[in-house]
Amino acid sequence: MKIKLILGLISAFFFLSCEDHSEQILDSYWNFRAWDPNFKQYYLQKDILYFSNFSVTDNGTSFSIKINFNHTFKPDYVIKRKLNNKWQKLDNGGEFISVLEKGNAEIIRTDHVFGIFDMEKLVYEAPLTISFYPKEYYAANNYNAPGYLIFHKYDRYEIPFFRTPESWSLNAPTAEDRDFARREWGGLISGINDPLEQARLIQLDISKKLYKYQGVPSSELTNMSPFDQYKKLLQGSDRLWCAGWSYIFKHALSCFNIPARQAWFGNVIDGASKPNLVLAEGHSTVEIFDKNSITWKLVDLNFFMLNIQYQNRSLNTFDLHYLINNPQYVNEIYVIEYDPENNQEHQIRLLDSQHFQSYLNYYKVNQNIWFN
Repeated sequence: MKIKLILGLISAFFFLSCEDHSEQILDSYWNFRAWDPNFKQYYLQKDILYFSNFSVTDNGTSFSIKINFNHTFKPDYVIKRKLNNKWQKLDNGGEFISVLEKGNAEIIRTDHVFGIFDMEKLVYEAPLTISFYPKEYYAANNYNAPGYLIFHKYDRYEIPFFRTPESWSLNAPTAEDRDFARREWGGLISGINDPLEQARLIQLDISKKLYKYQGVPSSELTNMSPFDQYKKLLQGSDRLWCAGWSYIFKHALSCFNIPARQAWFGNVIDGASKPNLVLAEGHSTVEIFDKNSITWKLVDLNFFMLNIQYQNRSLNTFDLHYLINNPQYVNEIYVIEYDPENNQEHQIRLLDSQHFQSYLNYYKVNQNIWFN
């Protein structure tokens, strides 16, 4: 009897240990990274209140602070502010203005409470204290300072600052750029309402037209604007590598108001030496923002990669960096690649991709990654 009981316990333990916890892997990673203050500027978390823009106006005797709030709860949820114990909806979709009267050398604090509402039901509440430390306060202590407006909080929740997806732009498109983009790709995406599908079609078209010119570019090309590079490459008189692919594609998406940003890789430990000492090689990719899921999705034109997934979940740059450096997960990463020569798409394991070793090279543990 005891033997059967022991065997049963062992079987139960084995069954539980073999359960599929893949859905929790990235969520756990993201919960951990959510505490990284540098990480927050790149990726939004779910179910948070955040501000995407703010400005300060000096009125002489007072300061006006304008803050634009947003959230990642359900799209139909609204932001309200508590004023005199009553909730009031914020104007202009989330604009809040606070006026701080100037004193002499006094610290001034103003307390505010904001809430997220589902119809009339409060689902999230966040207090915010804004303090003004005038320059006279420091001068009274013989310290020279410009004065500071400081955002405080008094509970465990934070209202972070996050750039809007639309604000990521290396070079804002000119009217001439937008006109060129409409002539080049407008007909291709006409009638398509999904921005991700529009981006996919543009990516396929650029890949198909430029794949034969992949290689080391001239310095002349790298100093050109995105579409001037594109036009020169179409003539077959130069070459492009990862930065050129990303630069042109990201700019094309911006012309159609598709939120995208360019990711940069590289870890140069000594840029003054000749040659430079490089710990992790440079690379560049693009992330596209999906408004439906409030997530960034990674694509890589240099590897003709249209999408990369783990357990049917599209990955961003940091997702892939984490997963590829944990061997137990690599086997379940799948990539959708485009073959421009045969005009075909196919999905394969990342392990089976001809570019797998290049991914390992660029996504090294000691790689540095940033965006613009």
